[in-house]
Amino acid sequence: MYILVVLYKKSVKESETIQGIISSADFLKNINAIVHIWDNSPETSLNAETSNFFEKLFSFKYTHCPENKPLSFIYNEAINFVKKREGLSHLVLLDHDSAISSAYFEELHTIIQSKQPADIILPQARFENLIISPARLFLVKGIYFKNIKAGLYNKKLLAINSGMAISKQFLDRTGFLYHPSLLSYGTDNYLLNFANRHRAVYYIMQFSFIHGYSFYEVRENAKRAEIFWQIKKANKLAFSFSIIQSFSIGLYNLAASVKNALKYKSIKYLIRK
Repeated sequence: MYILVVLYKKSVKESETIQGIISSADFLKNINAIVHIWDNSPETSLNAETSNFFEKLFSFKYTHCPENKPLSFIYNEAINFVKKREGLSHLVLLDHDSAISSAYFEELHTIIQSKQPADIILPQARFENLIISPARLFLVKGIYFKNIKAGLYNKKLLAINSGMAISKQFLDRTGFLYHPSLLSYGTDNYLLNFANRHRAVYYIMQFSFIHGYSFYEVRENAKRAEIFWQIKKANKLAFSFSIIQSFSIGLYNLAASVKNALKYKSIKYLIRK
């Protein structure tokens, strides 16, 4: 198991995800997991003392990247590492703000050890009172589950990156890599839509955690609008695998632009300067 955590302007001590990993250290060491922290922050938050602390806990890697490489680059680096390294069965992606615990890693390991025929394993993520991930896919729109049953799932899904475990077998079988034009948003939709087209089998975990929703949590209108434009651009790539989806995402993006322009009373969602 290769666990990748991406940080940006967040120290290792401030990251909720890192704290969850530290609390799971004994278990992760026992299963020979590799923990890789990729830090896109301008300044490193890791000194010699902190590095020694992590190296005593489990197999540990740290990469400081002040040039702030896009997620597509970072994830592709991780994919290539997993494919080349013997003994690694899954790539686990984690954001910096996911409330995970040892229960997550224990359930994930149990699923992997049971040899379930799953290409991608997904935890449940919640925001306020909603299950925001995974979600059913209808054309280009995710439809939230009201209730969700743990186990194998072979229909089309969308899901957030954080917590997903991608099997090495799926990566080898499909040759999947992220499109290099993807920046901070849309990598999740790109992967899941690719996986859906390759008839991927999913496993939905019992474990659930609270996760933020960056677009709705941003208060500054200009910043929210910029995130919206990045999401629009990313979705055009994510749903470019078929003519029907390409047409549908164009209509969906237009409708979303009008809706947000009216909701937030700003033309920034219609016209990008």
